[in-house]
Amino acid sequence: MVKVAFKQDDDGNITDIAEYPSSLYQDKNKGWIVVEDDPTFSISEKFNWTIRPTDNALVHKSTNMTPDEEHNDVLTKLTLQNLQLTKIIEDLKTALTTSTKQNLSLMADNADQKNISDELQSAVTQLTKEVIGMKAAPAPAPAPDTTLSTEPDTSTTTDNGGK
Repeated sequence: MVKVAFKQDDDGNITDIAEYPSSLYQDKNKGWIVVEDDPTFSISEKFNWTIRPTDNALVHKSTNMTPDEEHNDVLTKLTLQNLQLTKIIEDLKTALTTSTKQNLSLMADNADQKNISDELQSAVTQLTKEVIGMKAAPAPAPAPDTTLSTEPDTSTTTDNGGK
């Protein structure tokens, strides 16, 4: 990869740039820092860049990361977000399945209750018809009294109330 040399002020702002091949001849003792060139670096936007002192990498000031590191960071965050969404979807599927099973159970219970209610209503209707039928039928003639006898009454009564 091509080397580029930079000078920075005390705040990390890039103040001077030496491109290849002159970058190879810049004196580190005079404040020049030689780094790998980044294809996304633009001299007109040098104010957005700095040199990370830990590894002399050309990085964006806002993130302190190289464009490749930013790209990997975004991919990692998207992957984690995708995993979280996948878990949420699985949780929703589980909740929906549970809810559907409960609804089916309630529907079955309601159907059973309707059948029981229909059976009870049918029994009440049948009993009502029987009661109405009993009231509408003529009353049977009284049965003859078989306790009467033809023998003469031998009991005696007195005027003083039977004493």
